[in-house]
Amino acid sequence: MQSRQALRIVERARALARVLPLGYAFSGLTAAAIWGLPLPRDAGRGSGSGPGLVALDPELEVACHHPLRGLRRQGVSCVRVSSHLASFVVHRGLPVTNPASTWAMLAPRLDRGSAIALGDAVLHIDRIPGTNRVARPPLATLPELQWAIDAGRRRGAAALRSQLSLLSTRSASAPESHLRVLLMDWDAPEPTLDYDVRAHNGMLLGCSEIAYPELRLAFEYEGDHHRTDRFQWNRDIAKYQAYTRSGWEVMRITASAMYGNPDRLRDQVFEALDRRGWRGTAPLRDTG
Repeated sequence: MQSRQALRIVERARALARVLPLGYAFSGLTAAAIWGLPLPRDAGRGSGSGPGLVALDPELEVACHHPLRGLRRQGVSCVRVSSHLASFVVHRGLPVTNPASTWAMLAPRLDRGSAIALGDAVLHIDRIPGTNRVARPPLATLPELQWAIDAGRRRGAAALRSQLSLLSTRSASAPESHLRVLLMDWDAPEPTLDYDVRAHNGMLLGCSEIAYPELRLAFEYEGDHHRTDRFQWNRDIAKYQAYTRSGWEVMRITASAMYGNPDRLRDQVFEALDRRGWRGTAPLRDTG
C-alpha cells in the first residue's frame, strides 16, 4: 500500500504529464512514487532514516536526455542526463525512468539503509507463502542493476557497487530492509528472509520476513496498520499463538524502537538470540 505522500506525488505527476514535452520523463523521488518504491524521510536532503516519510509536496523530479534543455517550471526540478545512463519507459501511463535507472539515480542521494531498502524493493520477488509460486515478478533483476552502474560514469557509482552485494530479492518492506541492515551493522548472525514457519506436522503457520529457524526465533516488524487494521490485528494474534505452540519465539519490533532507540533494540535482539541458544561462535545455518 502506498503512503498518502506517494499518492499525492503520483497525482501531481499525472497533472504535469498532460503538458510534459516529449523526451522528458519523471525521475528521482517522483519515479520512485510512480513505481511504488519506498520514499525515505527527507530523501531530497539525503537524511532518509525512517519508513516512507517525505515532505508532503516535494518538487516533482524530471529528467531529459542531452541535448534537450532542462525544463523550467515552478515546483519542478529537471536534470539533463546522457541517454545511456537513464532509460525511459511508460508505466501507469506516465513517462518515467525504468526501475534500474531510478535506483541508480536516486540511491546515491540516500543514506546506506535507505538506498538498500530502495534496491531491495526493486528486486523484490513477491512469493506466495507456503509455495514457490511468484505473485508478482521483480521490477528489475540484479544484472539490470549491475548494467545501470556500469553503463558509464555515474555519480555515486562506488557506493552503488558496494551496496549491490547487500541487496536481497526477499525483503518485503523498507522497515524490514532497515532492520536487516542494522543486524549486519551489529554483527548479528545472518537471518533467513521470507521464511515459511511450519508446525511439526508440516502445516504452514505463517511467513516471517526475518527469522532464525535454527533458534525458532522470528522478528516481526509491526507497522501502524498492524495496530489499526482489526483483521490484521486478529490475524497477527492467531499467528503468534500458533508460533508459540510450535516452540517459536516472536520478537515484535515497532518503528519507535527501531528508529527512536536502536541501541536499546540492539540489546533486546542479542538478549533474544542468547535466550534461544545462540552463543555467537559461528554463523547459523538454515536447517529447514
